[in-house]
Amino acid sequence: MFFENSREKFAPPDAECRNCEANESAQGTIFVLTAGKKLGAAAIMCPHCGAGTERYRKDQEKAAQQPAINIVNNNANTNSNVNTNVRFRCSLSVQKKQMDGVFLCLFAGFLGVHRFYVGKTGSGILFFFTVGLFGIGWIVDLIAILSDGFRDKFGMPLA
Repeated sequence: MFFENSREKFAPPDAECRNCEANESAQGTIFVLTAGKKLGAAAIMCPHCGAGTERYRKDQEKAAQQPAINIVNNNANTNSNVNTNVRFRCSLSVQKKQMDGVFLCLFAGFLGVHRFYVGKTGSGILFFFTVGLFGIGWIVDLIAILSDGFRDKFGMPLA
């Protein structure tokens, strides 16, 4: 048995830790005399004094023999993506026609049909139940469509 703190190797029947008087019996069990406790043969260190056993020393030697692994990362992130589609948020959207919006707003705007046409479902329902926001929202939308200020749900103007 070897205790690291004492730096000496003892024969198994007489093995004794100089720090806490732990010794090893012939059956491979370690007894700590001062604490009166018995440690298993698999013990690596004495829990009372912290001295390393022969098994601890062998584990340390085995770890020292492992090859060192060096990982070198020479990757440089050269991201050069440029967003060229800033104005158009959805590539799947279909360009709505301004004249269709004008006719829908003029003849059925009080029901919010022009709002359903551009994808604004929530305000279309509001227009439907309030008869074009009592006529005021219907006229404001008609002026906005004619002056190119009306946009669909993706923020695109009517073409």
